[in-house]
Amino acid sequence: MKCERCSKPVFGNDGITVLGIGAAHVACFELEKNIRRVFAGINISQLDEHKLNELHDMVLAEKNHRSGDFEENAIELF
Repeated sequence: MKCERCSKPVFGNDGITVLGIGAAHVACFELEKNIRRVFAGINISQLDEHKLNELHDMVLAEKNHRSGDFEENAIELF
């Protein structure tokens, strides 16, 4: 099998199978993922400003929730 990124043979512990893409070297896959700015199947570079801001807010809310700070900083609704 050949790497989808560099077209060199893939074998052993250096190779992986990427769903929807095919065989790749681990290093090639990581490089491609960073160039395309893809995380968890989300192509961040293709989000419009509204969706990018919404994703940013969701990430901040999740980080606050996990840190335990959300109880202290929560907005009280009446």
